Amino acid sequence: MSPKTHLHLCAAEACDKQIALHLFMCGKHWQMVPRALQRDVRIAWRAYGNAERGPDRKAHLQAAVHLRKIQEQLVHAVREKEIKRALKNQQHGDNLDLQAPERYAGETPRPE
Repeated sequence: MSPKTHLHLCAAEACDKQIALHLFMCGKHWQMVPRALQRDVRIAWRAYGNAERGPDRKAHLQAAVHLRKIQEQLVHAVREKEIKRALKNQQHGDNLDLQAPERYAGETPRPE
């Protein structure tokens, strides 16, 4: 069995990094996840693993659903950070203030 069979893609959108099966995201994207959410993932993953080994099928399914919801929150958190980073790094010829977009609401900015 080749090592590639033990890998999958990072769950972050548009990330093509191959990571180990026991990980959900690559290190770069995991660092973007708030600490509290990282903790929630670890707790949910542990609960899922315990339920998977137990005899109660309903508890296992509930743990799987809970884990999936938290995983969706992870992807959303990373997406938000990447959007903010892209906006921050984007260069504007008209020097728009991205911190106060409401200032430009309804206006068409004109380059100077």
